[in-house]
Formats: sequence, C-alpha cells, structure tokens
Amino acid sequence: ASFVDTNSFLSDRQVTGVYIRAPKIVSLDSDEVVSLSTNSRGEITGIQQNNIMGFAFHPELTSETTIHEYFLQSFKKN
Repeated sequence: ASFVDTNSFLSDRQVTGVYIRAPKIVSLDSDEVVSLSTNSRGEITGIQQNNIMGFAFHPELTSETTIHEYFLQSFKKN
C-alpha cells in the first residue's frame, strides 16, 4: 500500500516521505552504515554507507529538495 509520512532527516530536518510498496530497513549490520532518516514511528527509513544512500521512500516524488541537496553536497566533500 502507498502512504505518506513525515521523516526526521539528519536528526534536525523534517522531510515528507512518499512510500510505494516500500522496503523496510530492519537493522544496521555494519558500523560503516549510518542512519540518515527515521519515520514518525522511529523506524529507520534512510541509510548511507560511504557514497551509497538508500531510502525506503521516494524523495523525488515531493517538491522538497533537502535530500537532493544533501546528496549533491556529499560529492563536493569528496
């Protein structure tokens, strides 16, 4: 089922998550993987390992640019 939820991104920003048949992130099995976002229930919805990011929602389906800006900034750092 599809739904929309508010997500905390990098602990201090709120972003809208559009979920469409969303996979669930159940655990972080490596110290190299960090949580980027959580949903309103506190479940992890975004992760990053080095230069790879994954989200359980579709950030491209809203007009918000927070995650896209973070993605582009990560290239400037490397």
